[in-house]
Amino acid sequence: MTETTAITGALPGTGNDFEELRRSGRTYVDKTDYIFEIAVFNGPFILTRPANFGKTLLLSALASLFAHGTEYFEGLKIAGHWRDSGEYNVITIDFGGSYESVKSLDTHVCAAIEEAARLSDTDLYARKGDSLHIPLTHRGPELMGSLLENSKRKTVLLIDNYDAPLSLPGLPEEQIKAFSLYLTEFFTIVNSSIGNLRFLLVTGVMPVPLSEMFAIFSNYINLTLDSENAALLGFTPDDVSGFMGNELSRAAQVLGCDQKQLLRSINRYYGGYRMTIDSPVEVINPRSLMRFLANPAAGFRNYWPESGGRYASLAVNWLRSLPEDILSNIMEVLSGPYSLKENYGYIGTPPGSALYHTGYLSVRTIKNELGRRRVILTPPNLNTTVTLLAIYFTLVSETPVSEADIGDIASGVREGLTGGYPEALVAALNRGLALLAFDRQDSFENSRNLRDIVFTILLLSGLAAERADTGTASAPDIAAEYLKNWKNCRTVIRLRLAGPGEDAEALLSETGTELRNAFSENGSENTEKIALVVSAQDRRITRWQKI
Repeated sequence: MTETTAITGALPGTGNDFEELRRSGRTYVDKTDYIFEIAVFNGPFILTRPANFGKTLLLSALASLFAHGTEYFEGLKIAGHWRDSGEYNVITIDFGGSYESVKSLDTHVCAAIEEAARLSDTDLYARKGDSLHIPLTHRGPELMGSLLENSKRKTVLLIDNYDAPLSLPGLPEEQIKAFSLYLTEFFTIVNSSIGNLRFLLVTGVMPVPLSEMFAIFSNYINLTLDSENAALLGFTPDDVSGFMGNELSRAAQVLGCDQKQLLRSINRYYGGYRMTIDSPVEVINPRSLMRFLANPAAGFRNYWPESGGRYASLAVNWLRSLPEDILSNIMEVLSGPYSLKENYGYIGTPPGSALYHTGYLSVRTIKNELGRRRVILTPPNLNTTVTLLAIYFTLVSETPVSEADIGDIASGVREGLTGGYPEALVAALNRGLALLAFDRQDSFENSRNLRDIVFTILLLSGLAAERADTGTASAPDIAAEYLKNWKNCRTVIRLRLAGPGEDAEALLSETGTELRNAFSENGSENTEKIALVVSAQDRRITRWQKI
């Protein structure tokens, strides 16, 4: 099943109904080769992925496959390979939503089960022997057991957002435990009737251990860290170019770049998710990509808060646990191959690996000083990096900065670069230096700390910024890419820190010469070179030159 069938239509938007996507001719990125490899088995399967990565659409496709065979899969990879012609009772239960109490959750679950019973003509109140000997305290799990036991056919059970009741912002600890006990009871009943199931898949964002609900299934298969299914959800660059070629071409034309350049930018802003340590691919956030392609003229906006905002409290707790060097710790969190397999609850401060499951961090491997590979967690893209930095500076730092101040700084930086006003850029950078000094006096004691601050300011301004590990005469300290007149432009910055008694004018002249020599061959009209001299005593830029 390696053939690729590129079927392009209107963008799917936020549609989660597989059959409706297929009927309307909207784009469906073909993941049915992965679906086939899962659906031929019975499960039970567990799959966690960040919010808005396509879990609900995956369940909808599975529901269609088991209910109607390949009726809606014409032209997709699975067509011609699926041989299961059985008739199944297909049930999807979505735990997503806001619940004031366990009672309201139970009411929601009961309604879903009663509707499933109606559609499958199942008598929920018939007794078939004494197969269930589990004391129950809630009606929903009891109805679930009756539905599975009394169904005339094997059941395909698809559970979406199983952990949603546990992740409501500001939920008291006692209520979290109550929801957890309810879910434990529900999955215990499901496990007791596992012989009546043809297929079981449970999806969510985070594996939650409070009730050890996963341990209820003695032989479940966790797809989360399975490298063979790393691209099951989310879009690879090949997915984007193969299934959204028309939209990609249109966006490239709007932004004045070729499609390869555009794909690189898309990956930097919205991609970079490596779901497993040995994953062969990185994937792009579907929600962010759809928002961008729907309106490319708006540029590469930060759409991550729409996906990860529900889990911002986890980010706050994690950021509060970091040492002082916030930027370095955000960019590289030491981890290990087993820490990603841990389960995390919503009580207390979670470790950094919890943010891997919610999508704030992604896994990478790098070489250590011994030449061996070590596992780290790092923000997958610019959007998540900016979101974490903004959370830190507005909520966590010793001297929080208002969102309005960060917005003003960002606006000044963008105006200075895109409008060709170095004075506005320098003014915005100086304001940022005054507010974002990491609450540390040593921020202006060496060039590396200073470079980190300016780099952070550019990131918070929504620019694709890069910093050199060490400043050299042949490389800029910082480079930033941005859109100017719908064209991709680049500014390289060389920073110099002037200590007490140093001649700032001489430093500026020397820095300008270095920039001029290093980039003499780069005559592109879309590249600017700026030399900056920062006074350690005044803690601000006192000299600047546009080369």
